[in-house]
Amino acid sequence: IASPPPAASHPPISSAPSPSPTSSEGLYRYRVGDLLTVTGFYNATPLFLFSGRHDVILSIDHEKISEEELLRAISKAIELHLGPLGYMLSGSTAIADISKLPGHYVLFWELTNARSNHVVGDIPDQTVMENCCSTVEECFDQMYCKIRQRANITALEIRVLERGAFDALMDFFVSSGASAGQYKTPTAIRSKEAMMVLEERVVARFFSKEIPRGSLYDDYVKK
Repeated sequence: IASPPPAASHPPISSAPSPSPTSSEGLYRYRVGDLLTVTGFYNATPLFLFSGRHDVILSIDHEKISEEELLRAISKAIELHLGPLGYMLSGSTAIADISKLPGHYVLFWELTNARSNHVVGDIPDQTVMENCCSTVEECFDQMYCKIRQRANITALEIRVLERGAFDALMDFFVSSGASAGQYKTPTAIRSKEAMMVLEERVVARFFSKEIPRGSLYDDYVKK
């Protein structure tokens, strides 16, 4: 006979529950989506460590890219390649594209340039954008790099979007029931409908030309 699951108030240490708060009336449940690790107890109260969120981790094979890792990689690419040219990232999200196998990661970026006031057609040149792709991959961990080296995942892609693309994405989510006042662009999306909102506004596509070795990830770990 299977043992009953542990009570919510006494989860095992090192377990990773997903909290489901209940209102005072006990009538409604809201799945928060946070990933928590139980680190111990204070008297009978479990102590938790926040370790991520369910819906912002990208994975195609055995690799898992956390929100922190993805945002750090994007920031590094902007710092090295786009910032010096006056470009800023005004919107970003990502998908794990497995429409064709092997799959690959796609970043949707909306860029602005303070120097040109975002003139239509003002997109960084191909080499700059390819370097952005490579830098993002270099910031990922060794598991991702090994899978890329085995060609179980193909080159990361950046799709540059026309101005206003992320406003259209917000309109889509709000029309689907999201609160306009609480809306925040998701770090990663899985909805095909949401992806199509962005796909219809793609103006350029770029791919990494290098096989990543994880050198920038190693530099971060050493800090």
